[in-house]
Amino acid sequence: MAIGELAGQFAQDDEVVREVLNAEASPSSPDAFLDDLSGAGEPVETVGWTDAVGLEHAGRGVLGAYERAGASLQMHGFLDLHGTAWAAVLQGGEWVDVVSVAGSHGGPASVRVARIKAE
Repeated sequence: MAIGELAGQFAQDDEVVREVLNAEASPSSPDAFLDDLSGAGEPVETVGWTDAVGLEHAGRGVLGAYERAGASLQMHGFLDLHGTAWAAVLQGGEWVDVVSVAGSHGGPASVRVARIKAE
C-alpha cells in the first residue's frame, strides 16, 4: 500500500473513531440493547443505560447477552488502575460492537454500546 493510500485509510479510520466517541446514545436496557442495535440503519449506532447494581453486574450482563446471541469476544479489560472503567470489543456477522461500562463497584454504572456496521 502506498503512503498516500495508507494516510487516507488512517484519516478514514480516525473519522469513524470520532463518530463512535461523539455519538449520542439512544436509551436502551440490558434486555433490549441487542434488538435496538439490530434494527438500526446507520453505519454507527449507539445505545446506553444505567445499571443500578454496579460495574461488574453490568459487564456480566452485557457479556451474557452477547454469548446468548453467538457473538465473538475479541478483547476486554479495565481501562484504568482503579477498576472503574471497563470495555470490550465484540464481533458478530457484519458488525463490531464497542462496549464501555463506567462506575463504581458498589454504585450505579453507565453502560454504552456503539455498533459499527460494515458498509
